Amino acid sequence: MPPAIHTESQRHYGSIRRSSNPTKNSASSRIREDILMLHRFGFHLDTISEMMHLSRGDVLAVCPESAERRLSQRATNILAYGRYADCGGKSKRTRMRNLGAIAVAYTADELRREKGVGPVVFAEIEQWLEGQGLALR
Repeated sequence: MPPAIHTESQRHYGSIRRSSNPTKNSASSRIREDILMLHRFGFHLDTISEMMHLSRGDVLAVCPESAERRLSQRATNILAYGRYADCGGKSKRTRMRNLGAIAVAYTADELRREKGVGPVVFAEIEQWLEGQGLALR
């Protein structure tokens, strides 16, 4: 039996099979695959961004399911001081710990009508809820 031939990435990361299709092997898809693989191996997002010379935001965009996904300050404030803020507690500190409970109290229409919520913040909150295993009412 002939010896196995390993590519550079297989030697470095283990046994990875990549398609010979040139459209699947574009630089961006290879970078995405490498980021996801490093994330699965347990590397922290900051470490991955340093290793690959990318911004933390770029790495986070590839790994949105990461538990490290956090809401922006704007989205946090909207939930913490919005219509259903009392669902999360009386103090700001308690509300910050219970943002999920506050967010699930909203319907999609109610959240869209909340002051300061545009399409970007709405999508951010929706994606954050999905990452937490929650959804709007």
